[in-house]
Amino acid sequence: MGEIVRQRERTARLDDFGRIRHSEGTGVLTLRLPFPPSANHYWRKGWYFKDGKRIEAMMISERGREYREDVVAITARAGLLNFGIEGAVSVGMVLHPPDRRKRDEDNYTKPTYDAITHAGVWLDDSQVKHSERWMAEICKGGLLVLQIRQKFDPAVPSWGEQERGQQDAGSRQGVADQQATHTGRKKPGRTS
Repeated sequence: MGEIVRQRERTARLDDFGRIRHSEGTGVLTLRLPFPPSANHYWRKGWYFKDGKRIEAMMISERGREYREDVVAITARAGLLNFGIEGAVSVGMVLHPPDRRKRDEDNYTKPTYDAITHAGVWLDDSQVKHSERWMAEICKGGLLVLQIRQKFDPAVPSWGEQERGQQDAGSRQGVADQQATHTGRKKPGRTS
């Protein structure tokens, strides 16, 4: 009896979510989802037996499985179950926490991506090439507003490319230093 009541309460709670905006032609999809469990609560350490040996592994917790089921139900109701977005995407997340506790906003990214992948909204979370997250004001029960953009400029910011160029130059210098060390030669211009 208690499980039935719990399921009804959960279904009623999910009715507050799932309002989807899909702007035709723009490649922008906006989803209202329940506030996700943090990565610290989404996975748990568990074990299973294989060929008579006990194997330890990270598994999705009961709370994580419930969240995935909620996201599947919401996306199914919105007609997005197994939607299968292809190609690179950009994601924006606005997190409205349920209370005033301190939260690290990046702990909510992977559980959200995992649930969206499980629901088949996109093919794999490796498609996310750009993401932004904001922790917003408190909302009773919590809320996640997720925006997925299919069409975006995947260009890396110039400051990132400049740093990569310096890293590449540093890597080449590091390789030359290692080669000189292994051969016993000193590099010109160095005293040591």
